[in-house]
Amino acid sequence: QITSRSSPPSSSIIIKQNNHASIASQYDQLIMTSMLLVVSGASRGFGRAVATAFCSNNNSTHLRAILTARSQEGLDETKEIIMTANSATSNVHISTHPMDLSNLDTLDSNLDELIDAAKPLSQYDRIVVVNNAGSLGHLGKVTDMTSVKDLTKTINLNVTSVIWFTTRWAKELQATANANATIVNTSSLCAVQAFPTMTMYCAGKAARDMFHESLAKEAPLLKILNYAPGAMDTAMTAVLREEEQLADGLKEYFRGAHEKGEMIDPNVSANKLVALVLSGDYESGKHVDYWDLVVPE
Repeated sequence: QITSRSSPPSSSIIIKQNNHASIASQYDQLIMTSMLLVVSGASRGFGRAVATAFCSNNNSTHLRAILTARSQEGLDETKEIIMTANSATSNVHISTHPMDLSNLDTLDSNLDELIDAAKPLSQYDRIVVVNNAGSLGHLGKVTDMTSVKDLTKTINLNVTSVIWFTTRWAKELQATANANATIVNTSSLCAVQAFPTMTMYCAGKAARDMFHESLAKEAPLLKILNYAPGAMDTAMTAVLREEEQLADGLKEYFRGAHEKGEMIDPNVSANKLVALVLSGDYESGKHVDYWDLVVPE
């Protein structure tokens, strides 16, 4: 989730904001009786925005949202935001599941919990699984890393658990044979462009993208999307603004963009994702950037 897809960070980058109308009104013809939404990393930032956007912009008579993250407090806040936004209706039902997806010893049992909470999957007309959990990992030169344990923990969360999260859900979705089943991987410009001092983050995002693109070829019944939401104003970019080990060009970009109010609102990017998923107007498995969806003024 770094910068404009076509350009590296520089003082010449101009980030535009677009007003976004209600998504549901654009897809009135897509009325469904029941929808399942699963979002990992839903306790803050883009994950929270995605959960809120899907729950607020749907035409289902019943929407079941299963939200997971490490922080129960953060999940509770996300749930409160969603329920407040949908206070006029009673069609949104949310369950929260705090868990550490980087712990491989408990990963399968945790995924069992999520999948069991959603069953039977045959009851849903549309299913959307958003694989969003992740971390920055080591920032700075790779040769400055000192702990293989820290490296392993980063890979466990950003790659291994992501692959297994998608794999487990893909198995269930294929068995259900739901033609409206979508898996979204939260990608980044870092998946397709190298940035010094963010090497581990880039490597993880690239691995996730390729896994999901390959899966799309193996599982043609499913819709797979690698969505890069752009450089957003989140806790993650707040860390990048202050990280002294980050390459000078990157630090200047994040600090400058924040000071000028040029960072993307996570809710704006999440609404773009919802519109794209509901429309189905993308090639399964491909990488789509937020800026691909912004109409030039």
